[in-house]
Amino acid sequence: MKRYCPICHDEVVDGLKGAFAPFCSERCQLVDLHGWLTEKYAMPAQEDDPEIFEE
Repeated sequence: MKRYCPICHDEVVDGLKGAFAPFCSERCQLVDLHGWLTEKYAMPAQEDDPEIFEE
């Protein structure tokens, strides 16, 4: 099964075993890290249920 880098979409030669998996290179790995650190990416959050805090 071919795997592709989520940043540049090039084929990842070592698949999930490479040093930079799932990325194709250190550059793409760092681009992804930068996205998280600058809050370009975010995990979805649920609003808290107000009934829980009424007590």
